[in-house]
Amino acid sequence: MDINRLTQGEKIVLGSSALLVVLSFIPLWATYSFVGLASESFSAWSGAFGFFVKLAIILAIVALVVTVLRATGTQLPELPVGLGLLYVGLGGLALLGLLIGVLAGPADGGLALAAAAGLDISRGILLFVGVILAAAMAFGGYTHMQTEDTSPAVGGPSTPPPPPV
Repeated sequence: MDINRLTQGEKIVLGSSALLVVLSFIPLWATYSFVGLASESFSAWSGAFGFFVKLAIILAIVALVVTVLRATGTQLPELPVGLGLLYVGLGGLALLGLLIGVLAGPADGGLALAAAAGLDISRGILLFVGVILAAAMAFGGYTHMQTEDTSPAVGGPSTPPPPPV
């Protein structure tokens, strides 16, 4: 694997998506704490969060796999969109999923009665860090997309057409 094969934007996508995937396993995404009793923390993969947070992590895994394949020099199949737009889409959808997770918060897991009796269900710090990392993924994709647009054409610069006669 040669990181030098990647553009600056792809390096941002690689780093932010790898960090998001690794952090998804650390149990600081949600916390259930009972008044006066011990608390319990949950990872992004636990039942504390629904579909959207897990989808965001899966999208980060896809971005990570694509950038690792590019770094290893593997020839990717022809895509209907450029890689920059793919990275922006993956990062943007991951950001949207994590923002929904922030707005909705962790699920009570059927503990609504316990919540009324003093159970505190809160968002963990890594949920907010995940939002920042997903935004970095989208920014890296945008940065890569800008370098794709400024890359020279395969045939070199084109000559202007001759003037009309």
